Amino acid sequence: MLVFYCDHFDLPLPDGHRFPIDKYRRTRESVANRLGDHLRFLTGPAATIDELSLVHTTSYLDRVFSGTLSDLEQRRIGFPWSEEMLERSRRSTGAT
Repeated sequence: MLVFYCDHFDLPLPDGHRFPIDKYRRTRESVANRLGDHLRFLTGPAATIDELSLVHTTSYLDRVFSGTLSDLEQRRIGFPWSEEMLERSRRSTGAT
């Protein structure tokens, strides 16, 4: 069975951020330790602009890719914008 992951794409979060980002790495490691012989782990592919545009407006995607999201948009996402956030989000979505 194929298992896609993206936890190795670091998501820098400010000190004290409440999101437990390490849970994804720990879950992958636990599954690999228990079932690794039956699984093939692959890095998740990055979602394309065409795929993302199926659910997001062009103007929103332009702001995401250019790093010009408003403070409100970043709060709604729950993470500060960074190149790493963009890459990890694309990989997570692409793998799904």
